[in-house]
Amino acid sequence: MEAENPINLKRFIPKKASSFYLIKIILYVSFLVALGTILRYQLGKKEPKLPAAKEIKGVKIDLR
Repeated sequence: MEAENPINLKRFIPKKASSFYLIKIILYVSFLVALGTILRYQLGKKEPKLPAAKEIKGVKIDLR
């Protein structure tokens, strides 16, 4: 039984990620956060209500 290969635990250790990959992940996350912030701001913004139209009697508007 001693002749069997030992368990290789090194294959479960994650390999070091390249700096380009990490920079790309950071850019994607920051882009998504910025987009979410902009959408939240735009959806939360209340549009001002226009004042009710007042009727003016005795005025004629000529459309030509």
